[in-house]
Amino acid sequence: MTKSNRESKNIFNVRLGSFELILLNDDYHHVDFVIEKLKQHCGHGPEQAEQSALITHHKGECSILIGNEERISKIRKKLEFEGLIVDTRKVTV
Repeated sequence: MTKSNRESKNIFNVRLGSFELILLNDDYHHVDFVIEKLKQHCGHGPEQAEQSALITHHKGECSILIGNEERISKIRKKLEFEGLIVDTRKVTV
């Protein structure tokens, strides 16, 4: 598959998965805790979880997952149970 075909497929996947989960920064949780929860509940690898946590820390928020409404809602509840602040937004492409 060529790079342009992969990019087209990724855009198509975003359209199918119409919601994104946004992690918001807070002053309560240590970065290591956030990284562990992203790995545990979102299936992030260590590097992806660390990057997401650092982007959230420095920019105030980070899109951490894109998927269908049911999946995003389920993971949002798990992260909120852990005490993390998250938001859900409809993806517009």
